Amino acid sequence: WFLVQFFGNMLLAAYTAIIPDRVPVYQRGATQAILGLISPLVMIVGAYYLGRVADFRAGYYPVIAILIACNALFVWRYREPRLPPAAAPPFRLAAFLSSFWINPRRQSDFGRAWLAWLLLWTGYALGTGGFVFLYVQNVTGYAALFPGRTVQEAMAQIQIAQTAVGAPLMMLAAVLSDRRQRRKPF
Repeated sequence: WFLVQFFGNMLLAAYTAIIPDRVPVYQRGATQAILGLISPLVMIVGAYYLGRVADFRAGYYPVIAILIACNALFVWRYREPRLPPAAAPPFRLAAFLSSFWINPRRQSDFGRAWLAWLLLWTGYALGTGGFVFLYVQNVTGYAALFPGRTVQEAMAQIQIAQTAVGAPLMMLAAVLSDRRQRRKPF
């Protein structure tokens, strides 16, 4: 699970970084919202799928294969314009590694945005992945209320409901953001 999350989030970050280079400013909000729909949709499909496989660990192999295939297709089809040789500085490992450090005091907006995303996704993961699962399992007594159904199926239904409510609101915020050319209120 950790490896799928780690590499999946690395890929999502890379795809998000491409948006400013490829998408006009007036469409970036909607494009980001569509890209943002990937996470909840994949979580729904994954919860539904993993709730039905017999061997939970073996169930990740097709997921990994799909990730590899989709990313191979992207790498094969995506064409980045080449920089002139003079524009690219010579490669130095120390400079490359130091480029990953961002000083939160100097780039305070980035630090706040990073912290907000960390807290948002940590809360979402703990809330929907941990607390809600335990609540559905222990407090509601889902298995007793719905014999033959699993708590994993209930979690998939909850994620479907979250996405059904959240996706239209996210797209509405994206359209309003694009029209007003402002990102902060949204």
